Amino acid sequence: MRRFALFLLTLQLLWADSPQIVSAEAERLENGEYAIYATIKHNDTSLDHRVVRWEILEEGRKVLAVRIVHDLKSAPYIKSEFIGLETDKERLFLRAFDPLHGYGESYELKLP
Repeated sequence: MRRFALFLLTLQLLWADSPQIVSAEAERLENGEYAIYATIKHNDTSLDHRVVRWEILEEGRKVLAVRIVHDLKSAPYIKSEFIGLETDKERLFLRAFDPLHGYGESYELKLP
């Protein structure tokens, strides 16, 4: 029974802190492209367990863009932007990734 409880605790710790996009905004630029601004929450600060990228996807989960996160010091909140996205979609989905937990939940973003 103790091993099972330890196993459940380990699983909870592994999935408890996946990176989450907590807010995002889109701005349509003069050239028709979009600038996407995202805030990612992730409590882990070690270099081997930090948010390394976030992605912009269309509704069918096709990846439109990937933004590598170079900021090593701003956890638990990371602000990042992607400028120059071309799309004709009305809404997009954003998700963040860290090497230990994988992807966090998708964040829906409606374009202006």
